[in-house]
Amino acid sequence: HMSNQLPTTILGRFRMEERLESSHPGELPWVSYRAHDLRNNAPVCVKLIPTELAGDSALLRRLQRETGALQSLSHPNLAEMTGFFQSPEGAALVRRWVAGGTLADVLAAQGEAPLPPADVLAYLNILTNVIGYTHDVGAIHANLSPSNVLVDPSGQVFLADFNLLPAAALPPSPFRAPEAAAGLPLRPSADVFSLGALLYTLITGHLPPQGRIPDPRRLNPAVSANMARLVLWACDAQPEQRPQYARAPSSTPSARRLASTRMSPPCASRSSPACRSGWSKPPGMRPCKNTNLPPAR
Repeated sequence: HMSNQLPTTILGRFRMEERLESSHPGELPWVSYRAHDLRNNAPVCVKLIPTELAGDSALLRRLQRETGALQSLSHPNLAEMTGFFQSPEGAALVRRWVAGGTLADVLAAQGEAPLPPADVLAYLNILTNVIGYTHDVGAIHANLSPSNVLVDPSGQVFLADFNLLPAAALPPSPFRAPEAAAGLPLRPSADVFSLGALLYTLITGHLPPQGRIPDPRRLNPAVSANMARLVLWACDAQPEQRPQYARAPSSTPSARRLASTRMSPPCASRSSPACRSGWSKPPGMRPCKNTNLPPAR
């Protein structure tokens, strides 16, 4: 919960209600709160700019500019940005509050077991849809990880927390593309790598290793050859060898069906039926009919 030293209301608008879990590995040390937006009478997530960055005027200008661009995005699986706010007492990024948990919680409930195949495909389709939308409008998420995939109590999935900082400022993460770790300019193919690394985790139950990502069938022999090739293609160390963009469905009804998909909320225990893996039988998943997929390594 919040420290007693912090003001109850900040920036003249946000009533702080609960301090949230610290940043996950691979993320900057934001201090995040569940808060109430007094102006809009709505719950929000407030992420205070770390003290060590708050005096960087160039960075604050960048955050203001990038947040303004993100506020124009509208997708049913995006946790919308409320805005970037500054005052003499500090600065904060504010987005829509999504009650519930995260995909990281879902994975933690699984232990080291992979998700059921149907859930893997549902998450993959939803996230490819929303990332594809951001690519179509010229945005790059650059921060995809299980902790930034939110699942509300009804099972609705939301993607949150775009990275707004230069690649050189990002700490290491197993879900971050090699070019991001090297501080190079990012293209949409960096998000494709992150999608592939996330898929690796969903189908194996393990974080991807730093560096070259191995064939997921080493950890889960039930993974289909096409799924393994898809992971390896997306996670190629060379950006130009990956798919260059995530692709959203071209048909509006298809996109609507994906956006309305409901997942099982984060499980309270591994014994919950929603947490039991279905990999005991070969899933036979065929997520990609592209016959030009590279061979499995």
